[in-house]
Amino acid sequence: MTSRTTPDDPQGESGVLLSPGPDTNPPLAIMTRWWFWVLLVGTFWSFPLFKSLGAEYPDPLPGFDRAPEQREFTLADGRSVRLVELENQLVVVSTLDLVTPLAASRSFEAFRERRSRLRGLGPLVVHLVLVRSAEPDELDRFLDEMTARRPNNLFVLDDKNRELTAFRESAESTDASLFLLDRHARLRGVYGDGPDELDRFSRESGMLANWVGSDPEPGGEVGP
Repeated sequence: MTSRTTPDDPQGESGVLLSPGPDTNPPLAIMTRWWFWVLLVGTFWSFPLFKSLGAEYPDPLPGFDRAPEQREFTLADGRSVRLVELENQLVVVSTLDLVTPLAASRSFEAFRERRSRLRGLGPLVVHLVLVRSAEPDELDRFLDEMTARRPNNLFVLDDKNRELTAFRESAESTDASLFLLDRHARLRGVYGDGPDELDRFSRESGMLANWVGSDPEPGGEVGP
């Protein structure tokens, strides 16, 4: 209730209390309604969805028509594993150099960085690490020290670089140090050293993991 003027009291001095007149600012009144804020928040949350519906898929990675890699490895713990047995998981093949302490430190930091880049993919990724070591027991000591033993880390002793050379030959690249295999053990990505290559590796790993259309069954075609 407020004091307003009347025809007999133009100055409003009588102090007569009259009911407020009609709201002269309807737009501001709408902001007091709960449904207005629900609609506003829902609109903002829907923008990414509308944008994604109109986004174009990136070009698929080459290699979906390759044959699966028929390779078998003896792990450092004595177990054997075949790449085709890791079906439904992406396989990242990298190297670990333990010949000198400096090389070991740099090599393990690079491995840790690659692994952290794919942390969001969880158990979908298996790391197959080709280890160059001076002594057979050196890897066990190193892994215990670095607490690097995890179910999705597979370490293979490769003192003569035979396994690394075989991957390079398959990829037709003489200096590649990082390889990406899809869920069907097909070689889909080959990478060198450097931050740009690491960024490309992270991006293409996400493509294979999240866009099934880029990773068809053997003999199938890339989906839309």
